Amino acid sequence: MKSSTAVRNQPRKRKRLQRPKFHVRKSETKSTVSPVPAEIDSLKTSLGSQSNLADLLGVDRSSVTRWVKGEDLPDPENEEKIIALRYVISRLTRIFKEEVAASWLQGINALLGNQRPIDLLRNGRVTEVMAAIEQTETGSYA
Repeated sequence: MKSSTAVRNQPRKRKRLQRPKFHVRKSETKSTVSPVPAEIDSLKTSLGSQSNLADLLGVDRSSVTRWVKGEDLPDPENEEKIIALRYVISRLTRIFKEEVAASWLQGINALLGNQRPIDLLRNGRVTEVMAAIEQTETGSYA
């Protein structure tokens, strides 16, 4: 019989842990962050209509309908536009009520060289619109 000190000094045998096996489908490996239909629907409401959202993104109204129903996803370019637009509207609604924010987007803005923010957004000039929002928030005037 072995002494208790001899048993203590022997290295312990470690049990090998079994890793769980995961079955990953190819579609699940694709990492895209897509706006949820509810977010697109919210943008549609903020802009006044589905037609306004489609016009701003440069797509057909039917595309927006498919996105809202979850039948299709926006392409990466439109995804970026939607994310930027969502951010712009969220910043505006911190300053103004939703109706006033929609009017601000549609109106001529002196901080933007007498251009409409919605037209700049349509052309991808989000940074300029964000700068105007920040100036408006801090009370700067052109």
